[in-house]
Amino acid sequence: MRGARGDATAVTAAGLAATAASWWFPYSAVLITGAAVTVFGAVMLGVVVSRGRAWHEQDVLIRRLWALVKRLPPGRAFADPVTGELLSAERERGWLTLVVSDTPGRGKQTVVASYLAGRWGAPAPPLYRHVASVVDVPPARWSWRQRAQFADFNAKTGALELAPAEFAVLCSQVQRTIAAAMPPNF
Repeated sequence: MRGARGDATAVTAAGLAATAASWWFPYSAVLITGAAVTVFGAVMLGVVVSRGRAWHEQDVLIRRLWALVKRLPPGRAFADPVTGELLSAERERGWLTLVVSDTPGRGKQTVVASYLAGRWGAPAPPLYRHVASVVDVPPARWSWRQRAQFADFNAKTGALELAPAEFAVLCSQVQRTIAAAMPPNF
């Protein structure tokens, strides 16, 4: 199992292991802790399973994208060998952001698409796309109110979420860029 389902299953299994350990270590604290962790893991698994298959697929794709973006060194832009777009990873205030900018041309404004790939870890679905000018403030610097308004706008319109096909294209683009720019043992 992968994604949040795998995490919830692991928490449940750890709780069951701690409960079973109470047979060898007859302390009530071990039994109570094991039972509490087992219940927490079971509730977590129930919540994750109730969200549905589409949510789970998006969760797995987000974690895959997050793992790829973590490999990009911050502060450098790398060109995609196929499309020519520039990709970079920004780490600011705990946020890991993937920035994809179109190829700069003479006399036209550069458009940047930012994807908040996680804060201290992989985010929960959905993953949003923020398209703006290169001079605009990045989403990692927004206040919590601006992020809430962004999420509320998306809840009403659904226009900012990435579809699974877009995830696949974005993941392959990051993989190509990493393969072309990094040494093989990186």
